[in-house]
Amino acid sequence: MKKELDYIADRIETYINDTKKITATPGQGVTRLPFTLESKRCVHYLEEKMKALSLDVVEDASGAVIGVLKGKSEQRMMIGSHYDSVEHGGAYDGMAGILCGLEIAAYYIRNRITPPYTLEIAGLNDEEGERFGGGYLSSKAFLGKWTTNDLKYYVDKHGISYYEAMILYGYAPEHLMRAERPRKGWKGYLEIHVEQGPVMESQGVEIGIVETIVAIQRYYITIVGKADHAGTQPMNTRSDAVMAAMDIICHMRSYVQEHQGMVGTVGEIHVYPNAINIVPEKITFSIDVRSADQSWLNECIHQISEDLKEKELEGFSCEMKPTLSNTVTGMKPEWIKELQKSADRLGFSNMMINSGAGHDAAIIGKEVDTAMLFVPSVGGRSHIPEEYSDERDLAKAVLTAIDFINHMDEERKSE
Repeated sequence: MKKELDYIADRIETYINDTKKITATPGQGVTRLPFTLESKRCVHYLEEKMKALSLDVVEDASGAVIGVLKGKSEQRMMIGSHYDSVEHGGAYDGMAGILCGLEIAAYYIRNRITPPYTLEIAGLNDEEGERFGGGYLSSKAFLGKWTTNDLKYYVDKHGISYYEAMILYGYAPEHLMRAERPRKGWKGYLEIHVEQGPVMESQGVEIGIVETIVAIQRYYITIVGKADHAGTQPMNTRSDAVMAAMDIICHMRSYVQEHQGMVGTVGEIHVYPNAINIVPEKITFSIDVRSADQSWLNECIHQISEDLKEKELEGFSCEMKPTLSNTVTGMKPEWIKELQKSADRLGFSNMMINSGAGHDAAIIGKEVDTAMLFVPSVGGRSHIPEEYSDERDLAKAVLTAIDFINHMDEERKSE
């Protein structure tokens, strides 16, 4: 097994070194936003690698690129992750899962083994939501969750909507609905991903088997007050939008700290007129709140909404614009057990783990049998240029997935 492990690890390392160069910010991490030149270059790279394996390749209406390897059964098992990134992100988030998928297909081809199910190796588009504030474009499209109005609702910082960006990219937005997958014939979805946190590394574990993915709520909040001179307007007569926002943010922080495992982030802030000597008239900021307990999440959002109503009574104008709402997603229990058996058979240390990050598996897993594997993130760090996972750990996830798929064949024969 060591020879196979080393071979797969070397190939994944080569892929990683290639794809991390496909970025809008050379030397400053991976920036690969949807419907950009970098996005197109990455799709072309993945298409070339899929065709080199003689996979049947298609780019669907969402921008997903899929390579198909025919199996003993026509039922299809999708293996993939996303090729987009955050701004100045790392080389492993999302991309590692696609490359592991390629290596799973390559293993069967190299060893002249027909997989028990038809495999779809998928590079999915816009999981992050970094450009438009939405996210999960391909995975939601697979389930028929997009409308034309949705595509016009989400816009980037330049005011360009999904709808407009797709046209500029050469797509017909109205065709997005064609990306919906028929549920019949879809066996399931498997995603390999870097953990993006410190848990596995701290416990010295090689394989993480995901049980649940947290719920996420995201909003953009805008508060409008009144601009005044920073030196002459008394504090008690100001309508300072930033001070009002601080009250909201601090209240959110207190709430999440009181609920174990819950997190809240304000990652984007825009202040107007953004001058050192002017009382801020307007602020727009993002909130990202996550929890494995849906009731806590709902209560936190309700609290923020009530806080904004109080600010309106104080004379501020407030808006709370939703951009993402995803409930807790559980992975298929039977597959969790089977993945643990596979890791044990191969001698890889493993643990059950919950995901605090969102993934395409969180969307697809709502309606399709889904499983997810994690590998350790060095230093527990992600969404930064220094993001790193050992390619040997990724190769271990590949071999675990192959063993899992092979034993699904036994399940199919007993059905």
